[in-house]
Amino acid sequence: MVNKWRLGCSTFDQTLRRVLPGRCLLCQVTEAGPQDLCRYCEPLLKRNLQPCVGCAEPGVMGFFCARCQHRFPAHDGLVVPWLYQDEMAYLIQRFKFEGDRVAGRLLLQLMQAERPLQTAFDLMVLVPGHRYSRRERPLNALSWLGQRLAAAWRLPLLAPRYFYRASHAPQQRGRTRQARWQIDPETLLTSGRWVQRGTAQRILLLDDVVTTGASMHYAAAKLRQLGADHVQGLAWGRTPAAMPAVL
Repeated sequence: MVNKWRLGCSTFDQTLRRVLPGRCLLCQVTEAGPQDLCRYCEPLLKRNLQPCVGCAEPGVMGFFCARCQHRFPAHDGLVVPWLYQDEMAYLIQRFKFEGDRVAGRLLLQLMQAERPLQTAFDLMVLVPGHRYSRRERPLNALSWLGQRLAAAWRLPLLAPRYFYRASHAPQQRGRTRQARWQIDPETLLTSGRWVQRGTAQRILLLDDVVTTGASMHYAAAKLRQLGADHVQGLAWGRTPAAMPAVL
């Protein structure tokens, strides 16, 4: 019922935009199209070119980067269409830390228009975040995006309360790239009505930003322990290795 209501609201919103188009969210000058983005600003969103299949690190001349060859990821693939830089970083930060739902709606529109995956999945699961990080922010950005993306793609979404990170686990934000890989797998917990083994064999694992791929790797490893046969990662932005780990 909730998914049908969200789909109906989305259709009404798209119709309204065709009749009364707004301004571009980035330049605030040019009239936007079906999305909250004009045709001049859309090319400013930097694409993630030649990414590593395992961690989506850009500019990899080959299938896997050196790190993924050394530590093979637990997920079957990771798709991140954009780099976490400049305009894309502005949109994600505006939504994630300021609670701007207009920026969140644009992120959702971009991913829906991208259609990066053609594979059918049984379930969408969110990469577990730290509960204290969520409390410090205006809204749970990943949950907000996941609910709407799952509704648009007609996928069941596992509620975050069934797959979460223990409260004593350290926050990833602000840690170095090396420290981010020092995650205790036992801090990823499940509770309540977790899916029965075999009912969700193909899982789409969703995150907003990938910095090293560590959170995605450990979450996928946990899902495989619970019976998943195929785990595909998906996120909006990838932080290049040359940039500091800030998220």
